[in-house]
Amino acid sequence: MLEYGVKLELEHYSCIVDLLGRAFIEMMLIYPSAIIWGSLLSSCRLHAKNVISSSPYCQPYLTAIFSQLLWRTEDVKIGVQDLLACTLHLVLIAYLHTHKVPFRATDCLQLSCLLPLTELANKKSEELRIVDCGELKALFNGVSLQHLASIRHLEISGCPLLVSLSNEDVGLPTKLEYLTIDGCHNLEKLPQGLYNLMFLRELKIRGCKSLVSIPEGMIHNSMPLTHLVISECHSLTSFPRGGLPTTLKYLGIYDCINLESLPEDLKNLTSLSSLTINKCPCLVSFAEGGLPSMLDYLRIDDCMNVRSLLKDLYSLTCLNHLKIWNCPSLVSFSEEEIPTTTILREVSIYNCKNLGSLPNWMYNLTSLQKLTLNHCPSLVSFPERKLPINLEYLEIINCKNLEPLFEWGLHKLTSLRHLEIGGYTDVVSFPEWLLPTTITRIILNDMPNLESLPKDLHNLTSLEELHIYQCYKLASLPEKGLPTMLLHLSIQYCPMLIQRCMKKIGADWNKIAYIPQIEIDGKYIV
Repeated sequence: MLEYGVKLELEHYSCIVDLLGRAFIEMMLIYPSAIIWGSLLSSCRLHAKNVISSSPYCQPYLTAIFSQLLWRTEDVKIGVQDLLACTLHLVLIAYLHTHKVPFRATDCLQLSCLLPLTELANKKSEELRIVDCGELKALFNGVSLQHLASIRHLEISGCPLLVSLSNEDVGLPTKLEYLTIDGCHNLEKLPQGLYNLMFLRELKIRGCKSLVSIPEGMIHNSMPLTHLVISECHSLTSFPRGGLPTTLKYLGIYDCINLESLPEDLKNLTSLSSLTINKCPCLVSFAEGGLPSMLDYLRIDDCMNVRSLLKDLYSLTCLNHLKIWNCPSLVSFSEEEIPTTTILREVSIYNCKNLGSLPNWMYNLTSLQKLTLNHCPSLVSFPERKLPINLEYLEIINCKNLEPLFEWGLHKLTSLRHLEIGGYTDVVSFPEWLLPTTITRIILNDMPNLESLPKDLHNLTSLEELHIYQCYKLASLPEKGLPTMLLHLSIQYCPMLIQRCMKKIGADWNKIAYIPQIEIDGKYIV
């Protein structure tokens, strides 16, 4: 420094130490060790949580900060305004050379373009994450992503100004298996090069509100894609013509508010086992071309304008779970008969206020074990006034126009274990209300005018849990008490009944004192 006319002062020593340290690290022949390298840079780690500007006087600390990120188990919040000035390659790239270490560019709020990390192209790192770079507009100036041959996992999230994934708009790492693009609000299209990704298994696109279309290259049959999630893509109106990869097993479409149609060839996705459609208010009809016969799980949620449903439900012989939630325009199901080979085990219908009836074929579902009907006020009766005979779980809440409880024929359900009933404001008592002895759990909820429980409740010899909520007029327990095998009793918001069940002093305390667990208004008294 003296040679160049610079007088050595105290503030220069940090730079000298940094330069000597980096030179020493670069020449080390030992196997890279977090302990050894960490101790060498321990003095610099004091600056890890500081916001460091692009001033030349602060640049020597940047190497230490990025070194620390390699060894800490949790990320350090840092503010780097100019990544180009960082001597990152001296430490980070040396470590990547011998380890399969994920690289993450994170919390660089002022970053507008990533530097050309040419060193990454020949390294072994398998994971690349670019997260929360608020000013980032383009990736890798001068180096296409496709040259990062070792990358298997790529995540780009929290980059709202990002317009393109690469200058050429074609290249992605050729061996990529998992790709996540999240919160890139200005991204209008995906690279056409998606069809070249012969190893891609999982693709998640979330929060890309300007994304208009998905490239038709996705339909390339040689792509082994099994998992596809598209969420919060508000400008997306349709899927590419020709369909999706036939290898697809899971398809989730969430909060695509302008999506007008589903993929036209859903029926040809012979490997698809799970399909979820959520918050797609512009959908009016559902899968007119049919659904794949191997479908196991189907959920339709918050599709406000879907009116009819599943004309070919009879062909879904592998369907186990059917959930229809928050579809207020839904009026009916298809009445086509379902074959006896159907293995449907669970049906859940929630908040479908205009659904007037259930299909008649539902009674014939001998495989059905769980039925949930919640907030369906227009529902009047069960199919043929009967319930599926092999039900194990039955939940009916806020279906105020459904036929009276004692006409349900519950005593015929010899496999029933769980029963939950709620929202019947006009029920005062249960005259001749017979229940099967197999039942183990009963929940009575929101029956404000209920005055008495079934008098034969003590005969339910298998009952282990009894929950009673919001029954404000219920004044006492049955005269003959509760089943002797009861293990848990919960009473909440039933002021009159709670008064009679007060520990040791209540009039009904002797009827419940033997129960191992008693919960009153959320507190255990036993």
